[in-house]
Amino acid sequence: MLTDTVVARTNFRFRARLTCGQTIWWRPGFERNASVLETAEVSLTARFDALLARFIEMGHDLGMAAELETGSMPSHSEGWPLSPGYDGETLLAWACAQPTSPSERRRQLLQLIWNRLSADTSLDHTDLRRALAAMGSVPRERFVPIEFAPLAYLPMAGDIGHGQSISNPIVVAAMTAAAGITAGSSVLDVGTGSGYQAAVLAELASSVVSIEVISELADSARTRLSDLGYDRVRVETGDGSLGSPCMAPFDAIVVAAGAAAAPPPLVAQLKIGGRLVMPIGSVGAEELIVTTRSAGDVTMESLGPVQFVPMRGSFGRP
Repeated sequence: MLTDTVVARTNFRFRARLTCGQTIWWRPGFERNASVLETAEVSLTARFDALLARFIEMGHDLGMAAELETGSMPSHSEGWPLSPGYDGETLLAWACAQPTSPSERRRQLLQLIWNRLSADTSLDHTDLRRALAAMGSVPRERFVPIEFAPLAYLPMAGDIGHGQSISNPIVVAAMTAAAGITAGSSVLDVGTGSGYQAAVLAELASSVVSIEVISELADSARTRLSDLGYDRVRVETGDGSLGSPCMAPFDAIVVAAGAAAAPPPLVAQLKIGGRLVMPIGSVGAEELIVTTRSAGDVTMESLGPVQFVPMRGSFGRP
């Protein structure tokens, strides 16, 4: 099925022209055997697996099982990871099955996410529909490196540099829905990354403060969000585990990095009834936890296993 594939090297980037007509660009550093890749024809399946093995080594989640052609997904039991990894051949098949139009790719992905999360999680369906509507308004291809743009609407995370990644869209949808954001909400986004989650939140909330510890990522996200018209988002550079006391309290806080426990400053910056959504647990055993603050108490609910980059800062991982 995957034959007659031509791989060419251009400006130190590689592109694989697939038999289905798609083009995938790969960043320098993913290619271990350049002499092999520069041959006129290669076995794309084997080469794709090798590239994805490198991607896994870099610590990035590779996506959620799905049938992209139909938008359907099998139901799984409680405890099934929100974003398990899959091999290169499976992801390549999904890439080839994509429609040509980015808007149709986006629609197909959103249907896939609805099928997954509405069946297998306790998320409120109204909140989930609102989250998906918000994601439908955000061009995810603008928040990934250009070489990954053809993969922007696959159910997979992606490398954005500096050891960070853009989250799997299934997880973005789950976190957004779990936050319970309304039109008047004030939201804190910890771990800006490329700015995608902040953009999705801004489609729902009245204001978003987004904090990124890596200054280069904060600067690029600030520019990107401004260029796309997301004036409701204020991007700050700093220790996200400390929150933003000057802008608190918040109706919701969404954290895209894992820690052993919820940082006390973040819980303290929630309004009564506010929700903190973040991955919590030991490394390799994190769960997406929704912490809701009430008068004098908090409640916690798990949405299932996840895998995130570690939180940095005063209340992050050592």
